[in-house]
Amino acid sequence: MDKRAKSVSNERASEGENNISEIIENLEESEDEDDIEGDDNFEVEDEFDSTYLKEKTVSGATAIWEHYKPRLLTNGARVAYLCSPNPAIIAHSEANKDPLNNIALEEFIRRVILPRRRTISENPNVVLAKLVDKYWAERDDFVKRRGFFSSESIWITAGDPMTISYEWHKRYSLPATEVFGLSACLICSLVLGCG
Repeated sequence: MDKRAKSVSNERASEGENNISEIIENLEESEDEDDIEGDDNFEVEDEFDSTYLKEKTVSGATAIWEHYKPRLLTNGARVAYLCSPNPAIIAHSEANKDPLNNIALEEFIRRVILPRRRTISENPNVVLAKLVDKYWAERDDFVKRRGFFSSESIWITAGDPMTISYEWHKRYSLPATEVFGLSACLICSLVLGCG
């Protein structure tokens, strides 16, 4: 470094030290004023600070969720959500219908179930449309507890938090449905990690 650069950096360093000492003095003065006003003011500031901190934390967590949401909500996770036998999750899925769930289901059926059901002479789009329609009809019976799903005893086990979705569907929905039970067993199986 040349001499001029060193002198400029030394001047800036001394200015920084002066600024820091001024900030510390101002803080000490403001602490003295707070002591004069009393401790009631301190509690209000704490409540405001904690509310502000909570809002900031929630907004930060929301921003992180929105950033990672496309990677976390995969097609498999969406279909497993639709197939969950837990009554609380069923109610949530009915109250919060998302069109992306329909797209995820169609993609899942196209990739996993269609190759098992289609013959060479059939039009794949027609077979896919029939499978998707059949899935929604069977899921509607599942959600509204009609037909085979009207038995109260199967829903007692479904409400248990220790119930494994794959095993529940293997016992109850696979024998009674064509598309829904197979989809639920495949998507909720341990192989896909939704178990």
